[in-house]
Amino acid sequence: MPFETVKQSHLKRNIIIGVVVVAIIAACVLTFTRAKYRTAQSMPLINGTVNYSLADLNIVAIYVDGEEVEALDESETYTLDTTQSICTYKDGTTIENLTLNYDSDTKAFSITPFTTKGTKCTLYFNSAPGITTASLAYNATTVNNTSNPNLTVDAEYESITYSITSGSSYASVNEETGVVTGIANGTAIVQASITDKKGNNIIATSPVQIGNVSNTNRYVWGRYSTLQEIEQGEKTSVTQYQNAGNAETVSSVEVSYYTNYSISSSGEISLYGLQSENMIIDNKSGTLVLPANSYMRVKGFSDTDYGVYKTDENSYVSAYGFVGNMLWLSLYDVYPLSVMISKGSLNGTISSISSSTYPTDGTSGSYWYTYQGSDVIDPNGVTLSLSGSNVAATVNAHSNSYGGTISYQYEYSTDGGSSWTTAATTSNTTYNISIPSNAKSIIVRVKAQDNYGFTSNTYIYSNGISIIQ
Repeated sequence: MPFETVKQSHLKRNIIIGVVVVAIIAACVLTFTRAKYRTAQSMPLINGTVNYSLADLNIVAIYVDGEEVEALDESETYTLDTTQSICTYKDGTTIENLTLNYDSDTKAFSITPFTTKGTKCTLYFNSAPGITTASLAYNATTVNNTSNPNLTVDAEYESITYSITSGSSYASVNEETGVVTGIANGTAIVQASITDKKGNNIIATSPVQIGNVSNTNRYVWGRYSTLQEIEQGEKTSVTQYQNAGNAETVSSVEVSYYTNYSISSSGEISLYGLQSENMIIDNKSGTLVLPANSYMRVKGFSDTDYGVYKTDENSYVSAYGFVGNMLWLSLYDVYPLSVMISKGSLNGTISSISSSTYPTDGTSGSYWYTYQGSDVIDPNGVTLSLSGSNVAATVNAHSNSYGGTISYQYEYSTDGGSSWTTAATTSNTTYNISIPSNAKSIIVRVKAQDNYGFTSNTYIYSNGISIIQ
């Protein structure tokens, strides 16, 4: 029996091919659409805020820092710019009075109220900025009292920890709140360690004064030369003990006199023009008349126990006995001489941290001092500002009542006051300090000195300044 080949139907094959083509086209469309919306669909919606599923929210575009993107970087932190972000109805008109919110920690997005199906949104985000400036300040407090931190930063931060980096004997600090409690009068330095949203660590430092600042007084004197002249006392007599050796062998004693004198810078009278002729007393007794207007130095038992005397026309020496091996002489009708010192011309000015360093009005050493008064030349304050790669420290100077060149010793610390480096000593009230590499903060302290000899004990501290490198 012959077989007949039946013609095969292609309908089923065509249907399958058509389904496959449609599926491919749908997949392409879906892929393109998801490229636009996948970021938004990954944002969890806050319960109780959105009335429809996320599919009902059509995100037309996403912008970050003004540039359109397909997706938000999950590792970055963003803030939603609610002033530019908008949502519209299907017809394109703007929906008013919507509240848009994006939580950067949970990555959650919400719209309140969300009641219109088919709402379309264009969202603008800004990258979360890192902190570029941070400042910390405290008001002075007293023992057992507290002071709150005044912290200012220019961006959101993730966490903050406070610590005392210098002067822990003067204050303590709550590491979470930054509240300082005074312990003893003095200056402590508080450090705030801040972590921003980008994970960067920023340091802000500030001094906190417990009790009042105790300035160093500067005491000032005028220094003068001295005028010296001989002052003659009343006529008198004096006994002299002169080493004469063994009393059994001494047969005569030489008594010398001088014809003139001079005065040393320290006020000591020196005699010169030695004369000794015809000035011998024999047999250990007798009298000898001295020449008029001559000078004698009379010693006692000690070389430092002496006096200078001037004779008149009737002066005489009498030798009349021994005390042990010391010949006992007497000098009669002589005038004791002393040096009278008075203030001369101004020699200069001198200063000190003590009010008793020099006389109020009198001599010390080779000079005459006259007290002028006291003042305070310590700075009223120190402020810092960034100037390129430098920090400019500016002194608010005190008045200078008693003259002299006032200089300031600038010191800085990059470790919260644990150690200090001297930058300069200068009369300039502003000084630029080069920022050390890797420094995260800097604080400056200043004390004053003059060219008269005064150097202050008081340091005046600046507020710290953060260094973002």
